[in-house]
Amino acid sequence: MCVGGESPLKLGDWTGKHTTEGRLEYFNNLGGTSTEYTVGVKNDKINNGKLTHIPSIYNGRPVSQQEAEQIIINNGGKDPETGRFITPGGNPAERSSNIKVLPGRYQSRNRAIT
Repeated sequence: MCVGGESPLKLGDWTGKHTTEGRLEYFNNLGGTSTEYTVGVKNDKINNGKLTHIPSIYNGRPVSQQEAEQIIINNGGKDPETGRFITPGGNPAERSSNIKVLPGRYQSRNRAIT
């Protein structure tokens, strides 16, 4: 998975922070941090094939688009790390600017990611 022709996204250590939704923040190889890297998909099993932006970071590692789609399908249209139902559409840039990262202790939601 490449970001605009750059090196593939790789995650390092947890920063000790998490989003208000419960996603952990990790240092990345691009000189910043990542909580979710969204991919736009059109899959008949996700929102009836409507363009939907889904996360592609699970259990602290980037996954392929195919793996990300299957994770959302297996979890009934929800992000298993947050419990949030993934709705069609979405603007990744707008979503990124609205995600708040919190310092402090993270309490696992104990969701199985399959």
